[in-house]
Amino acid sequence: DPVELLLRNAPEGTAAILINQPTEDQLNEFKPSELLVLDESFENFLLIPSGDVEEIALWQIEFDGTQLVRREAIYRNYDPHEEFILHLVTMRPEGGPHYELSMLSDEGEATYYIAYDGKDGTPDIEYVKYK
Repeated sequence: DPVELLLRNAPEGTAAILINQPTEDQLNEFKPSELLVLDESFENFLLIPSGDVEEIALWQIEFDGTQLVRREAIYRNYDPHEEFILHLVTMRPEGGPHYELSMLSDEGEATYYIAYDGKDGTPDIEYVKYK
């Protein structure tokens, strides 16, 4: 099972793995359970939560002058099943992010801002870890 293998080789404390700009082969191998299109964009990624994640939320966020503030949950999955994979289509803005992913489990919360890293670029695979 490719998902099991990927999660088994992930660093300790990993809440989710992101596969950025998945290839056709990766989309066939890691079959998404759900497609969420936020923007008309060629940018997309697969979110593969670890088995202990009990809730996934996607927050619309704004900068209030001093910090990023959660405005509204635009997506929630209160009980992602064992093989759950979310295919998310959205642009990654340079600078301030518009969205924040949150994964909750007994280990706590793991968060990820959807933004473009202009310095290093976006890696093919990212690990989202618990704080």
